[in-house]
Amino acid sequence: RRDRAPFVFTSDMAYVINGGDKPSSRFHDFVDLCCQAYNLIRKHTHLFLNLLGLMLSCGIPELSDLEDLKYVYDALRPQDSDADATTYFTRLIESSLGSVATKLNFFIHNLAQMKFTGSDARPTLSFAPRTHTLKTSGRIRDVFLCRHERVFNPSKGYTYVVKVQRDNAGEVTFVQRTFEEFQELHNKLRLLFPSSLLPSFPSRFVIGRSRGEAAAERRKEELNGYIWHLIHAAPEVAE
Repeated sequence: RRDRAPFVFTSDMAYVINGGDKPSSRFHDFVDLCCQAYNLIRKHTHLFLNLLGLMLSCGIPELSDLEDLKYVYDALRPQDSDADATTYFTRLIESSLGSVATKLNFFIHNLAQMKFTGSDARPTLSFAPRTHTLKTSGRIRDVFLCRHERVFNPSKGYTYVVKVQRDNAGEVTFVQRTFEEFQELHNKLRLLFPSSLLPSFPSRFVIGRSRGEAAAERRKEELNGYIWHLIHAAPEVAE
């Protein structure tokens, strides 16, 4: 909701393209290339819609019904001539470049990044913002995704019931986590460790015609494999 511009294109990006504050021929070349690419994609509108239509049953939240296909159709404007589409896309670039909301969002993003890189603080997780250590929480000995459950709030999807066992803990605990929360964990681990130290994370996209429970079940098995390799990774990662 905070992204109110057609796409992210800031004055900082234009500065780099121009090589300074003043508009240059390089910026005009950039706009021309964008419009050429847009028109090339538009020529294959029906191919894209057919391919995306085949993916409606894959369980991707952003691609689940005909309204999502209509969004793509409206964005590509196949009824326009190349000249009209070029004018339209040029205006989108101008609109994005002048968006105050995008500039503010971009500034806050850079500020947060500078704050993180300029300190020793480790990134926290949005779903568990407290910093956990071996001393305060104990070592996690085993994690197992037991089952998936259908949820409707705050949005439709699946959550996983996760069994957690720690050293020196008499009882196991159960928490609920979504696929996106596991993905957030992986992305923030990548900030701390080289990719070579981390197991590969399951793909967000589900290939095939199955969706819903079948996809959730397959993801459960993939996430269990990911967590197993994470726990048995190098000590600095596992701990």
